[in-house]
Amino acid sequence: MLLACCFRDPSKKKHKKNKLSRGNKKKAKNCRKRGLLLSVQDRKCHEPTSKGPCNNGEWFVAVKRKLQGFCKRKQCTSEEKPIMSNGTCSAVYGSCPQSSRLYLNKRGKGFCDCDDGFSFNVADNTCHREHMQGPCAETKSWKCRKAPKKNKKGHRVFGRCKETRCGDGEVEWSDNKCYKVDSGEIFDKCLENRDGELVLVDGVVTCNIVASSRALAMQIGRSCRRGGA
Repeated sequence: MLLACCFRDPSKKKHKKNKLSRGNKKKAKNCRKRGLLLSVQDRKCHEPTSKGPCNNGEWFVAVKRKLQGFCKRKQCTSEEKPIMSNGTCSAVYGSCPQSSRLYLNKRGKGFCDCDDGFSFNVADNTCHREHMQGPCAETKSWKCRKAPKKNKKGHRVFGRCKETRCGDGEVEWSDNKCYKVDSGEIFDKCLENRDGELVLVDGVVTCNIVASSRALAMQIGRSCRRGGA
């Protein structure tokens, strides 16, 4: 009985240490609204997966059911395989289905989503290139849309078929105007290339190969881009 009385549960002490004060809780909520995380060390907002206030070899990440961020040791330090996915350090490309890649969530874990310029189609579980016909009828084009409220797919970028008034050989761009679309073997090969990106040049929608180094860019997911492809 004496032992039970005097024994202190260490988990309660740890819980108390991580518990936010009223002031820090309010500040943490404000950080979250801006897509940032509060550090109780310096009481500043920091980008998730950044170094933040952490020591070398650590990064600042979110923890489940906690408002504030925490410094955690970074598990994947290789440039070739920088993201932890399914318990393994993985490359940005190669672990996900076609036209998709690994992204980081706020907790520093990898998840698959559509690559830049592509949006997910729930009907066929495939990422389709935006502004093109994709899975749509001839009079429609594939455009990015907001993610559904009840999103159980894990994706953050969804697409839909949108009716357009464009003529033959034209596509609707992000400014909702119709432009002539390029054609030919070089254009088709560019579209098939992982690094091929649709761009508007001199009133024509064409395809350019962007620097492959973008594959190493560490991104916290993505959303529908405004004013671009």
